[in-house]
Amino acid sequence: MLDILLILIYLIIVAALATTAWAVVRTMRIVGKTSGKSHGIPVRRINITVCAAVIIVMLLSFIIGSTDPMHINTQTYGNAFWLRMSNMFVFTSITAIVVAAVTMIYSTYKTGKDSGRTMIMDLAHDICHLGHKAHK
Repeated sequence: MLDILLILIYLIIVAALATTAWAVVRTMRIVGKTSGKSHGIPVRRINITVCAAVIIVMLLSFIIGSTDPMHINTQTYGNAFWLRMSNMFVFTSITAIVVAAVTMIYSTYKTGKDSGRTMIMDLAHDICHLGHKAHK
């Protein structure tokens, strides 16, 4: 039964990777047939930059990922490949969240809309306020 479950998991991973590759190629082909701009926004350049950045971050985080064995619930996990893979996904996720937050803040201040600034300042104030409550 365990073998069937493992095979199913591997098939799902392969299907997800194939779907991702297909979506990226399809998007690049659709954007490649156009001028590369939509309403003055360089869509092609943004797509290529985002794809390249994600691949670079994933490769770098895999390369620098730790291979030190982990001890969880009295069991040791020491497979270097899977340790690097888990580090890769953690580092890539954290990087994506940080980049998204910085991009949101930058675009809000660049456009000069006060409502966005107010929202960000209110969020920052609320986060600081929650931190003060936790320390009391």
